[in-house]
Amino acid sequence: MQMEPWKGEHQSFVDHVVRHVYLLPVEDRTMLQILEAISTVRPQLQSHLFPSNGCYYISLAQIIDHLMQHMQGKGRHLEKEWICTFWEMYDEARDTHLQLDHVIIQQSSNQFSVQKYFVHQIDDQVEEFIQSVIQWSRYTFQQIPDVIESIVLSTGKSVTYWPEKSEFST
Repeated sequence: MQMEPWKGEHQSFVDHVVRHVYLLPVEDRTMLQILEAISTVRPQLQSHLFPSNGCYYISLAQIIDHLMQHMQGKGRHLEKEWICTFWEMYDEARDTHLQLDHVIIQQSSNQFSVQKYFVHQIDDQVEEFIQSVIQWSRYTFQQIPDVIESIVLSTGKSVTYWPEKSEFST
């Protein structure tokens, strides 16, 4: 699935910020640390790939705003929370290659969830993400998550999927 280069730049930016923040201990994931991660990663964006300077600044501000809203205070109540920066496998039964990157795994005594920050929502991408999480989770944890969440930063909305119930909510 090919996306426009500037959209790929946005996703790469978000993935790097998320990695910076989630590699910190939970107690250090403050708003200040999120801002520091953003200011460290932002100069790496290739602004010349964007259709215009206006597009660059407006879309970046929107993404940063939604990212900070969703990341603020996450994980403090969880027993375990960490990031998986990359995983891949070949599923022989389906004859498909599965890959996940920059997913956040959260565990508490009563719930196991996986989430990912997407910059732009592409329906096929979300479906592929859900299927990859289920396969990865079976392989890695011998169970499927209770909840799979994709957070779409261009809109600020999240799509939540409960595998056992096969239900979506937004």
